[in-house]
Amino acid sequence: MHAHTSTAATTPITAHIIPGVLSVLGTRRSGRTTGSGDKRHAHPGRIHPRPACFDDRVNPDEELVYEVDENDRILRIVRRGELTDNNLRHRSVAILFRDTAGRILVHRRAAVKRVFPQYYDMFVAGMVPAGESYDQTARREAAEEVGQRNILLRPLGKWRYDDEKVPQWASVYTALVNGPVVPQPEEVEWFAFLTEAELAEKIDQDDFCPDSLYLYRLLRGLPV
Repeated sequence: MHAHTSTAATTPITAHIIPGVLSVLGTRRSGRTTGSGDKRHAHPGRIHPRPACFDDRVNPDEELVYEVDENDRILRIVRRGELTDNNLRHRSVAILFRDTAGRILVHRRAAVKRVFPQYYDMFVAGMVPAGESYDQTARREAAEEVGQRNILLRPLGKWRYDDEKVPQWASVYTALVNGPVVPQPEEVEWFAFLTEAELAEKIDQDDFCPDSLYLYRLLRGLPV
């Protein structure tokens, strides 16, 4: 698997804070900031109303998902809340989005997330619900979480992540953004496109989701 080389190392960071979300750009949960770079280039992002087909009244804990074994065989269908409470192995998708300059879409998870709230992530990711395939979930997550529809998803592989908190099988994709990023405020409170060098610096400074870090290092050929 070949690592991507950024072609826009001198492109300034364009960061977005989602209106209506109480947050400080670049602030870690531990209190350390990412530095003046994020703040200097920050400006409010636009948020669009969600289509009527999305039902915000559904409690995520009540969604039905697959519990799977170490070989990705389905064991049973469970409530998402039960799966999270008991740290059961599940299926997930992770999409690495780039812009036309080769920069990577990075975001900070919303404070309301049950798992890793306000952690950063270089993937648009989500759990595979019962009744959906990996590919179907990837397309839905891209549309719901960042407003990317009718995209060309390129599969990169599927890996098992063994962890006490979030054990999973993850199907990983890459895609090019095909329009404005329209974040879902329930999921995302900040986003920016970063070069690989900028992302490496941010990883050193801030808290990133450990499963995403594992997958990103695999893709980059780095020690995990």
